[in-house]
Amino acid sequence: MNKMGSLRALLLVTMLLGLEAVAQAAPVAFTVLLTGADRVPAVRDQSAATATARFTYDEQTRTITWDLDYSGVHSAVTAAQLRGPALPGKNGRLLVRMSAKAEKGEQIASPVKGKATFSSRQAKALAAGDIYVVLDSTDHPNGELRGQLLVPKS
Repeated sequence: MNKMGSLRALLLVTMLLGLEAVAQAAPVAFTVLLTGADRVPAVRDQSAATATARFTYDEQTRTITWDLDYSGVHSAVTAAQLRGPALPGKNGRLLVRMSAKAEKGEQIASPVKGKATFSSRQAKALAAGDIYVVLDSTDHPNGELRGQLLVPKS
């Protein structure tokens, strides 16, 4: 191969590697605030309850990690879950347990940390904004606080 052919081959390889690097998006970090008002039906008696969930999502591996803090919940927090597919105002089914379910009379400690790998269907639901995080408590076993996962578009 002559110098010109070698240069063209090197240029082609460099372009292909560059395109591959551009196609691999970096993981995206985002925060979700959970409220009782976002629960369906809304929970009105939790004025002191707050929760913040910090997520990182890697689209290439479909891996989601979380760090969820809560405080002021009136009764024991019994579960943290990702549910869907459901838009705001609708309820969905269990997709991912973010914590082990608390035994009767026990509580899940804050913070709740973990990770999971989504199926391709769950990844599509996440991209569409159809997944939410919910905290269950003994007073509200179907959810006391809720927040919709809205991944920023890159």
